[in-house]
Amino acid sequence: PTELSALYSSMFEAPLVCSRVSAEQSLDPLPEFAQILLDLVQYPSQKLRSHCLSLLVRHFSQRAVLAINMLSTQNVTFPEVAALMSVMDFASSEIRRNMKWLSSSNNSRRAEAYASIRENLQQLAQLLTVGATVSGIYIDEATAKKYQNMMRLLGVHDRVVAHLELPIQ
Repeated sequence: PTELSALYSSMFEAPLVCSRVSAEQSLDPLPEFAQILLDLVQYPSQKLRSHCLSLLVRHFSQRAVLAINMLSTQNVTFPEVAALMSVMDFASSEIRRNMKWLSSSNNSRRAEAYASIRENLQQLAQLLTVGATVSGIYIDEATAKKYQNMMRLLGVHDRVVAHLELPIQ
């Protein structure tokens, strides 16, 4: 338990940056770093003022930025899921790549694009089909929700909606 407590403390309670520069919980008293930057804002140089204010904003908003970035991060720990994530990413990029050919005047290229997009959409839909088995992974309701979240983070839904908005010729 002591080793575990020490590990927890070193990973989650220790600051990532120097304590003099790290983000403060409150502004009372104002950190020395911020006081220096506010002093520098009074100098006549517009460029210096701009950089100082930029640093102040960055300094006091780093926790919010971290929280926002954490919401859009997907941690993958199992090799099978990592492989499926790369399949999703590839299918999503193939859909995006073929979208430009859907409005082509070249009928054969347009037909190839439709076929490729249809194949990739079917592959992605299979990953969301409860009861299916994909690459040895049984898709239950919880797994389908996880894959749906992964696809959302990859922007698949935007590409699918863009495909559905195209006029069919």
